[in-house]
Amino acid sequence: MDAIKVRFKSLYTHPAVYLLIFLSLVPMFLPSPYWLHVMIMAGLYAILAVSWDLLVGYCGQVSFGHAGFYGIGAYVSALSALSGISPWLSLLLGSLTAMTIGVLIALPCAKLRGPYLAVATIGFGEITYLILLNWVEVTRGSLGLGGIPPFPWVPYTKVFYYYLMLSFFSLTLFIMYKTVNSNIGLRFRAIRDDELLASVMRINTLLYKVLAFAISSFFAGLAGGFGGHFITVIAPETAHISVTATVVAMAVIGGRGTIFGPAVAAFGLMIAPELLREISPYLRVFLIGLLLIVVMKFAPEGIVPRLYPIYKSYRSQLPK
Repeated sequence: MDAIKVRFKSLYTHPAVYLLIFLSLVPMFLPSPYWLHVMIMAGLYAILAVSWDLLVGYCGQVSFGHAGFYGIGAYVSALSALSGISPWLSLLLGSLTAMTIGVLIALPCAKLRGPYLAVATIGFGEITYLILLNWVEVTRGSLGLGGIPPFPWVPYTKVFYYYLMLSFFSLTLFIMYKTVNSNIGLRFRAIRDDELLASVMRINTLLYKVLAFAISSFFAGLAGGFGGHFITVIAPETAHISVTATVVAMAVIGGRGTIFGPAVAAFGLMIAPELLREISPYLRVFLIGLLLIVVMKFAPEGIVPRLYPIYKSYRSQLPK
C-alpha cells in the first residue's frame, strides 16, 4: 500500500501532469481559432523536441536531420491518404516509414561520433529536402501537396484537432518517460556518458543507438503526418534544416535530457513570437537567438533544470 501511495504521489506531483492539465483547459479560456491553430502547431513542435531530446539528450547521438523524418512522415502519410488509404492508417504508415529510414540511417552512422555524426545527419536532412523539392512527379516539387484528407470520424474543427494533438502529445510524453526510466533509458545514458565503458559493461551499443534513432524518428514522423492531415497542405519546407534548428533551440533552451524541458520550451517559443508578431515578423528569429545566448551564458543546462530546485522544494512541502 505504501508503494502505491508513493507512486501515486510521484504521478500527481510530476510537472508534466500539471502541464497536461493546463493544456486541456486552454480551449475553455482561449476559444479563438487562430490561437488554437498556434497551440496545435506548438504541440507538434513539442513532439519533435521531445523525440529529439531522447536521441540527443539521453543517448548522446547528435543529430541535425530531425526535420528529414518530420518531412518523410508528412509526405508518406499524405501520399498514402491521397491514394485512397484511410488517413489513420496513412499516419501509421508515415510514422513507420520514418522509423525504418531512421534505422537505415543509424546503422551506417553507428560508429560516428560528435561532429562527424552531426555532419552525416545534416547531409541526410538536406538530401531529404532536395528529394522532396525535385521529385516533381511524386511530390509536386515546390508546389507541395494539397487536398490532403483530414482524419475521418473526427469533426474538422480547431477544438477537436487540438484535443487530438493533445492526445498524441500525451502519448509521446508517456512513452518517453517510460523509456527513459526503464533499463533501456539506463543504457541510453550509459552510452551518452561513456560509450567505451558501456561497451565494456557488455551493453550492445549498436542495438541501443539504433533503438534510440527508431523511437525518435517514429515520433518525428508522427508529428509530420498529423500536421499534414491537419493543415491539408504540405511543402518541401517541412524537411528544411530551419525546422531542425528550431527544434534544437527548443531542446537546448528547455533543458536537454529532461523530456519536460523541451516540451515547455516548444510551447513558449511558438506562442511568445505570435504575441509580438504585430511589432515585427522577424522578431521570432531574434527572440530565439537571444534566448539561446542568454541560456548558454547563464543556464547552459537549460531553464527547466535551473528551476528544478524550486519545484523540488514545493514538492517536499506537500502532505505525505
